[in-house]
Amino acid sequence: MPRSNYPALVASLTQYDAPNWLPGVFFVGIVAWSLLSALAFFISDQVVMMFDLEQNHMVQGGFQLVTFMAIHFLPDD
Repeated sequence: MPRSNYPALVASLTQYDAPNWLPGVFFVGIVAWSLLSALAFFISDQVVMMFDLEQNHMVQGGFQLVTFMAIHFLPDD
């Protein structure tokens, strides 16, 4: 079953007596902000064109992918 941060966001906003629509707006804002920062990083990476470090990025990306898969697919026991 896929996990989401949305229930944690809703739970954290209940202590502030926030309206029911506010967690949805915040969640969309968080996703949009993440997309914008990833896009900005991609553009700056392409502008600078420092590809001698490409192998290091690929190794780190591979480790992040393996970690993501381990967190989401291995049992929590």
